Amino acid sequence: MRLFIGLELPHLIKAELGLLLQRPPLAGARWQSPEQLHLTLRFIGGVPDSQVPDVQAGIANLASAPFTLQLQSAGCFGPAYRSRVLWVGATPEAPLAHLHTQLNQRLAALGYEPPEQDFRPHVTLARFGRSGGDVEAFLNRHARYRSSAFPVEWFSLFASLPEPGGVRYEVLQRYPLRPVL
Repeated sequence: MRLFIGLELPHLIKAELGLLLQRPPLAGARWQSPEQLHLTLRFIGGVPDSQVPDVQAGIANLASAPFTLQLQSAGCFGPAYRSRVLWVGATPEAPLAHLHTQLNQRLAALGYEPPEQDFRPHVTLARFGRSGGDVEAFLNRHARYRSSAFPVEWFSLFASLPEPGGVRYEVLQRYPLRPVL
């Protein structure tokens, strides 16, 4: 089972992002559906079914207070003329980085080493094939994008399930954020 940990987005935020998804065509873009929109905190990857309960128990009871988040500014991975991923960022980054670090520590204790790339909190809007896509006009048009602020009171363990025509994300478990005592 392919697993990742992330933040579910409120319906209002998905609706706001849906307006960005109603876009002029971008050659090669595979747009996320509103149901797929989320913020990934930690990709885990393939996990044998027998180890899923260990992962679920291992990431429970983190000491991290609820916080408020806002999505802002369109960005991309790769150069704008040949992007691989089109996204919107998140602020403030500090509570997300704190969660990411705690999750990495817990998962490392279970044998899942942290990723080598730096953590860049974002919500993926579209992906492109190997040749990439030219997203410069989109980035310019949405450079000042700001979502409504929204509370983050839990994080979720997701399964990525392949289906005809794409992938469906299913929440396996939600974990409430709890202040440090």
